[in-house]
Amino acid sequence: MLRKVTLLGLVGLLACGGNGGGRSDAGNDGGVDAGVDLADRLAAIPGMTVSEQPSPLHGYRYFILTFDQLADHRAPNGQHFAQRMVLLSRDEAAPMVLFLSGYQVTLAPYRAELTRALNANQLSVEHRYFAVSRPEPTDWSQLTIEQAANDDHLIVQALKAIYPGRWLSTGQSKGGMAAVFHRRFYPDDVDGTVAYSAPLTLPGDQLQGPGNRYIAFLDTVGSDSCRQDLSDFQNLVLSRRSEMIAALDQQTPAGSWTILGEDRALDFMVEDTPFVFWQYGDSSLCAQIPTSASASPAVFAFLDRIVGTALYADNEVLAELPYYYQAATQLGYPAADESTLVGLVHPGENTARAYIPASVPTASYDDGAAATDIQSWVSTSGSRLLFVYGETDPWSAGAFQLGSASDSFKLVVSGGNHVSPLAALAPADLAIALDAIGRWTLTTPALARLPDGRSEPELNKPEPGWPQRLRR
Repeated sequence: MLRKVTLLGLVGLLACGGNGGGRSDAGNDGGVDAGVDLADRLAAIPGMTVSEQPSPLHGYRYFILTFDQLADHRAPNGQHFAQRMVLLSRDEAAPMVLFLSGYQVTLAPYRAELTRALNANQLSVEHRYFAVSRPEPTDWSQLTIEQAANDDHLIVQALKAIYPGRWLSTGQSKGGMAAVFHRRFYPDDVDGTVAYSAPLTLPGDQLQGPGNRYIAFLDTVGSDSCRQDLSDFQNLVLSRRSEMIAALDQQTPAGSWTILGEDRALDFMVEDTPFVFWQYGDSSLCAQIPTSASASPAVFAFLDRIVGTALYADNEVLAELPYYYQAATQLGYPAADESTLVGLVHPGENTARAYIPASVPTASYDDGAAATDIQSWVSTSGSRLLFVYGETDPWSAGAFQLGSASDSFKLVVSGGNHVSPLAALAPADLAIALDAIGRWTLTTPALARLPDGRSEPELNKPEPGWPQRLRR
C-alpha cells in the first residue's frame, strides 16, 4: 500500500540474477501436452497473449503475457481489459511463485526471494487498473479487493493446467496485502502465502489521536534524541517554506503541481518524513539530519532523499492514482501526526482523496468493512499464512493478527525496515519459515545467509522500482 515516497538512497535498479542468457526448454516434461512448445501452450489458453523475450536468467524462459479480464466479474457481458503479467519458466513440474505486485509489474526479469529459494517458476501479476492493465473508459468503482481477487483466481486456474505443481503466493507491502486478499476469497488456489510487510489500516489509524497505531509507533521507535531531531527538521522545513518551494519548482517542469499545489505538497512531505525515515531507513541516518545551522539546499536535499519530493508532482500522482483510489475507498490511509508542527498551511488535508483529481468519481470509504472482513477471515479461517515484518517499519504497527489461523506464523526481523527479507530473520525464526515453506511446497527451500545475517544483495532488495510507488 503504501507509501509512494521512499528513501531514495536505498533502492535502485538491480542487475537481475542468473549466470547467462539463452533459451531453456527444461520443464517441457511436466505439463499438459508436453510435446508442444510452452509458448504455444500458453497462447492456446483462451484470452492469453504471449510474447517471449530473450532471457538473461540461466535456465529460465521469459514471457510477457496479457490475460483477458472482465472489469466487473459480476457482469459477463460487460467491459474487458488486458491484464499484464511476466512469466519466468524454469520447469513446469517445479513450484510456481505467484508474485502479486499490488502495483504495476516490472518488465525486467526478476526473481523474488521465494523464487530463488525454491528454484521455482514465477508469475508476476500487475494489479488491475495500474499502468496498462486498465479498461478504457475506466469505471473506478470496479477497483475493489474482491474484483482483484477474482482476477488472480482466473489467472491461477488458467495456468495450473500447464504448471500442476505446488503454488505459493507472495508479495511485498501492498502486494503482500493482495496475496492475503486473494486467499480470503479463494483459500485453496495456492498452497501457502508469504506476505512481506503487509498491514491492515483501520478507521482509527486515519485520525489524529491515541487510536492511531502508526502515530503511537512513531512515538517510540528509535531514540528520543533522533525523534526530536526529526521533529525539529520538520519545523525547519516549514520555516523555510519559500526556499523549499523554489527548490521544488526548480527540479520539476512547469505545470507539475496542479493536483496538490506546491504549498500543500510541501506540507504533506513534511508530515510524511518520520514515517518514511523509519520505513526505509534506520538509526544510522539520525546523525545526518540537518539542523537550523544547515543551509537551505542541504535541508531540501535531505527532505528529497527521504521522501522523494518529485513523487508528489502530477505525473507520479497520476501514475499511482489506482493506489490512492483504493486507499480512499477500502484500504485506508493513515493520518500523520500534526501535533508538533508549526506553520502548516493545509492541516488535516493529508488524505488519499487529496491525491485524486476532481474529475475522478470516488466512492465513499467503507468505514473499515473490508479490513475487518479480511482480518476476521485470517484469525478464524486462515491457514498456511506466513507474515514477515521489519521491527522498525512503521507499517508493522498495522500487522495482521493470526488469532486461531492454522499452520500460520508472524515473524519479525530484528532492526529490519520495510524491505526486510526472510533471509534476515534470526536463525530460529528462519528455520520456522523454511520448514513451513518446505511443507507447503514439498521442497527443501534454501536461502543464502551472510555472516552478519544479511541476505545476498539481490534478496535484500525488493522488485526494481516498487518502493517509489509506496505512499506510506
